Amino acid sequence: MKLILFSKHFPKDPLDTFLRRGKELGLDGFDLAVRPGLTMNPDNALVELPRWKKELAGGGLDVPMVTGPGDLLDAAAPVAATLLTAMDKADVRLLKLGYWRHDLSGKADYPSALGLWRKALEGWEKAGKAHGVKILYHTHSRNGGFYAGANASSLMQLLDGFDPKWIGAYLDAGHLEAEGEPFPYACAIAAKYLAAVAVKDMRKVKQPDGRNKKEWTLGGQGIVN
Repeated sequence: MKLILFSKHFPKDPLDTFLRRGKELGLDGFDLAVRPGLTMNPDNALVELPRWKKELAGGGLDVPMVTGPGDLLDAAAPVAATLLTAMDKADVRLLKLGYWRHDLSGKADYPSALGLWRKALEGWEKAGKAHGVKILYHTHSRNGGFYAGANASSLMQLLDGFDPKWIGAYLDAGHLEAEGEPFPYACAIAAKYLAAVAVKDMRKVKQPDGRNKKEWTLGGQGIVN
């Protein structure tokens, strides 16, 4: 297992800063966010991703994973081909997708939506296999709407039946706590597909209207074990 840091939190930092930060924090490497507006983005990934992978490796740091744009959901989109080609060229073998959302107003039928999401994953499985990249879907709690695969229980409705060599579960300890699913339970449910774990902490704060609001906090200061 490798301890890697998600680069989204350092959107404009140059390569030398990543090298220094990795050494200072004792990391094994980085999950590089490749998104519009960031240092690493879809427009430069074909050149920059292999270069960063090589330079970071020279400093003893790895790039085992890339996180794409939040709307990266269609394997047939041009940005998908660009990312997968860049990753194959750079020997980065894990790609985190964006998120499907579901309308909770009652206007959308969940089984029908699930069928469409699974159909899309068929395309990702095929594209990932062609480039030697495993496709990950991340558990994400509610944030002004409902995300597909919010916990391992619903995530497995998405992933079950796909080849775990090319489709994987990315379990997030903080988001799972927000959804009320214990982490050991989630691991048991998704064990066959488990490929990555996000370590973060959160707490729930009661609001004047009676609702609980999640707040992200430093590790060990929230409710995550």
